Amino acid sequence: MRHFKKTVSTLVAGLLLQASPPLWAEDKAVTGVMVDWPPYFSDKVAEGGIAADIVRQGLQQAGYKLDHQLVPWSQAMKDSRSAKKDLLLGAWHTPERARDYLFSDPYMFNRVVFIKLLGDDYEYYGLASLKGKEVGVLKGYAYNNEFLAAKNFNKSESSSLIVNLRNLLAQRVELTLADEYVARYTISKDIPSYSDQFAFSLNALGEEPLHLAISRKHPEAEQIISAFNRSLKAMRADGRYEELIRKHNL
Repeated sequence: MRHFKKTVSTLVAGLLLQASPPLWAEDKAVTGVMVDWPPYFSDKVAEGGIAADIVRQGLQQAGYKLDHQLVPWSQAMKDSRSAKKDLLLGAWHTPERARDYLFSDPYMFNRVVFIKLLGDDYEYYGLASLKGKEVGVLKGYAYNNEFLAAKNFNKSESSSLIVNLRNLLAQRVELTLADEYVARYTISKDIPSYSDQFAFSLNALGEEPLHLAISRKHPEAEQIISAFNRSLKAMRADGRYEELIRKHNL
């Protein structure tokens, strides 16, 4: 009987070891691509950028180790669509892209907000609220069609956000607009001594969810996306997501 119990115990222990991954198992390596886009993705920003940090942490919790490169957008799309690289690290969902990619749940939101001088009580309440305003815009930027078509305010074009911010300081324009995190990063990096002279609208012109994307050709597409979604949900539930956001001080 004693020999029988020992045999059963040995058998059960063996089955448990087979059913569970070893504690020393390494994370599975995955490759990702993205364009240089500070403060979301950049080698010049802490942890590679706020979005890179969120994606890396989410994948790590899901059992994946991310190795990513910053490349031109056309190359990022080409390499990820063909599954030469595993992941496109940041993308907006469109019907056209959905034919080629599976998308994760949104892990961030890109908010295009209005920037004004501190003390200006302006708030954006739709295009009608811009009546008569001089608004600094970026030449060639993909603003929504309604904004581009609106005629009740004047659009003053420039080649860069920093030019628009300087025009605002000089009161050559009354407002400008940009992705909120990009604007905050640009101000802190390029004109930090003026950082206390700007304010941001609470309401956004537009808001685009940012997703992780993976080619439908990838053999583990659904598995990777599902695992990342579970990790993202857990990070939001236990407070780690908010800690990451605060850490980047944007």
